[in-house]
Amino acid sequence: MKAQQVWFLRNVSWEANLGNIAPGDAIKLETLRLGLRGDTMMDRAARLGRIPAEGTGQALLELVRNVLKLPADTPLSDETTAAEVPGWDSIANVNLFMEAQARFRITMDFEALAGIESIGDLRREIEKQTGPLAS
Repeated sequence: MKAQQVWFLRNVSWEANLGNIAPGDAIKLETLRLGLRGDTMMDRAARLGRIPAEGTGQALLELVRNVLKLPADTPLSDETTAAEVPGWDSIANVNLFMEAQARFRITMDFEALAGIESIGDLRREIEKQTGPLAS
């Protein structure tokens, strides 16, 4: 049961309302949600920008490759712009924006979407909430 709760918190929302929780388990669930247990402590710290999540810089590049359906060996960097990448149009930009929010468990201001013209722009928007992304 705890593994399911952790999965929902990580993949749906940290504020998700979970049903069918026994009264005796409510405090246990809230400690998971708040990052006070080992299962979710590092997630919470990374979300609050207290520690960089290991490998998140690479995760961003993998996310870009996956969303844009690029080969794994496609060279990408912060300087890579939408104009340089085939298929990176306005719809792909929205998809990148949404996938980045899900992957890094953050909520970005939708107005920021208009300013994302490169991978570096996307990284900076993510880092406003996570702190620096580790390589």
